[in-house]
Amino acid sequence: MTELPAYLSGLCAMLGIVLVTGWRFKKSRGQIWRVGAVLALVWFAGWRYGVNTGNFTPWEFNIFLDSAAAFAVM
Repeated sequence: MTELPAYLSGLCAMLGIVLVTGWRFKKSRGQIWRVGAVLALVWFAGWRYGVNTGNFTPWEFNIFLDSAAAFAVM
């Protein structure tokens, strides 16, 4: 899994943007935190699945994760 530094830097950048946006827009803070938490959990679940199974391109599992994330955000 040589792409882990790239994935981690992308996740940290996304979470940084969520933090700055949540700090800046007080009215939407709860929604912004929820979206950031969902994105982080989806990333972590996909990464954990890959580590446990050795399959880092599980499209069946990603469909399930993306559907659950969309439901949580909506």
